[in-house]
Amino acid sequence: MELKSRWIKSMNDFCVVIFMTALGIFLCFSDKVVEGDLTQLHAGGILVRADMFIRLIGVILILLSGLLLVKNLNFDKSVETKALEFNTSSQALLTIASLIIYTLLLDKIGFAIDTFLLSFFLVFMYMKKENKDAVMTRPVLKRMLIMTTVFSVILVVVVYVIFGKILYVSLP
Repeated sequence: MELKSRWIKSMNDFCVVIFMTALGIFLCFSDKVVEGDLTQLHAGGILVRADMFIRLIGVILILLSGLLLVKNLNFDKSVETKALEFNTSSQALLTIASLIIYTLLLDKIGFAIDTFLLSFFLVFMYMKKENKDAVMTRPVLKRMLIMTTVFSVILVVVVYVIFGKILYVSLP
């Protein structure tokens, strides 16, 4: 559905601008971003506090939202406005649901098992989507399961080694 002579070109882009600006403002100005004594000043000053990277991301979100808004403005008024379209796919909904479940289970079952299960599920789901035209015989399905398992194990090991052992980040 097209609307004529509006001040923006796409309602979808405008909704993204509103959401990302609100998220950027929250990240910049909320005290809930980093809790505890992590925001105290130390020897490095204000730029090395634990919350500064998150606040920097908020500033970048606000700036990029402003650029998207300017790009989305309909200066010549001859371009028709695209109405708001909300398309959902089962893959997108399953991905969102799996990420929410991953977040909820991370402290309960641990990083390694939870990350393995998430990556296994997502890789298998998207691999099946890519091969939707292929006939799913038992050997093809077995090969996909083996490849997904190997990839998921390698992903967990690499992330654990890089963050847990090399960078000394405590993983849940």
